[in-house]
Amino acid sequence: MMKLSVTGHYVEIIADKGINDVVKDNAWETIVARFVDEVKHNRVADGFLAAINTSGILLTEHFPATDKKTDGLTNHLIEL
Repeated sequence: MMKLSVTGHYVEIIADKGINDVVKDNAWETIVARFVDEVKHNRVADGFLAAINTSGILLTEHFPATDKKTDGLTNHLIEL
């Protein structure tokens, strides 16, 4: 999950413990830094797309897709 506060000038990627156990903190920091850079250049949509794409690649490295279709969590938006 990516948490963003435009008025507070704050961005954070929040991952669950299982993901954080295998993904290094600096990977998330790199994604956030690129997002912030895109926003500074008024390319907010590009920033989101890059963050989503890079996160997907990173997660696929540690959690490759399988043929087994399981979904342990509900699929709904959580707005904080």
